[in-house]
Amino acid sequence: MKPVRAQDTEKDMKKPHKDGDGSFRRTDKTPDGTGISFTQRYTRLYGLLLSGIALVWLLPGLGRIGGWSWLDAFARMHTWEIPLWVFPPAIMAFTAAVLLEIRISLLRKRFGGCDDTHETVVVVRQGPYKYIRHPGHLAEMIYFSMLPILLSFWIPFTLMAMLAIVSIVFSYLLMLGEEDRFNLQKWGKEYRSYMDSVPAINFVKGWWRIRSRTSGPY
Repeated sequence: MKPVRAQDTEKDMKKPHKDGDGSFRRTDKTPDGTGISFTQRYTRLYGLLLSGIALVWLLPGLGRIGGWSWLDAFARMHTWEIPLWVFPPAIMAFTAAVLLEIRISLLRKRFGGCDDTHETVVVVRQGPYKYIRHPGHLAEMIYFSMLPILLSFWIPFTLMAMLAIVSIVFSYLLMLGEEDRFNLQKWGKEYRSYMDSVPAINFVKGWWRIRSRTSGPY
């Protein structure tokens, strides 16, 4: 009996596997699939960026609690009181975003071919991915933006909080373009076709396209 070598096993893992519909896909179960991993390349970078934005938001509160002289300018910043009517829609948006994040994580794990909540070896098109290309980034952009509002009873809502919200939105908009370029490198024409038919985060536009295709002419 011929012994099985480690390199032979690895080679077999990377052979294309023919699915039931006749299409081929990679069957290696490494998180990056094709050897290109978005999370491995960018998670630390964007983690540091979001940490910096959070620090900006917290500076006035830290200055008031700590009493440090070098934070006096932040501690003296004007605090805006958020109207009570803002909180119900903010809570709804935050909750919906968290549920969306959970939903798409399960979709990636189920349909992505890696049994991983972040990386996939196929372009996932099920669920929210039918309507927008980046539901995960949209969810994160919403619930991170809602935090300064929802926590304003305990953390002063100042100019720094508004700056943090604007920075979060701007950072995620940049991330959308970066991930599109990354996915084009990973999947090529298949992802280009997906980009042409599905908007980035405009859910209404994506829903209207699906509705127009399914309803057809009267």
